[in-house]
Amino acid sequence: MTKPPRKTSRKRARPAPRPQVGMALHTADGARKYLTTGERDAFLRAAEQADRQVRTLCMTLAYAGCRLSEALALTVDRVDLAAGALVVESLKKRRTGIYRAVPVPPVLLEALDLVHGVRELRPLAPEMPGSAYVATTCQPRCSHAASSASR
Repeated sequence: MTKPPRKTSRKRARPAPRPQVGMALHTADGARKYLTTGERDAFLRAAEQADRQVRTLCMTLAYAGCRLSEALALTVDRVDLAAGALVVESLKKRRTGIYRAVPVPPVLLEALDLVHGVRELRPLAPEMPGSAYVATTCQPRCSHAASSASR
């Protein structure tokens, strides 16, 4: 009586690691892309010293995690108070018209409404095409808040 041949287990070679697709926490050279909670809190504390428009811009950056250009392009009709979200056009994409809804805390929505009159202006939004809610003059002052936070 002959025994059937024994099956030998072969180890498969591991596939080569693939580059990460999607969101990564670090750049290719190992630098961190995002703020820690402590860094974000320091940034928001530094922004409290700025005027109201700069403060809401800094809050939008911190809570929505959007790019500066996306925050500056945000309009009243893209602030959804009922859903608790900002509708941000993805400016990094290769084409226009790609939007994402970003849930944000009530403190940001309340600040946007108080400073920029979202509830008052929202019914008029179709008549105000391209009216960004924050002037681009806020950008240098927001950068100042960021540098103050890192001290």
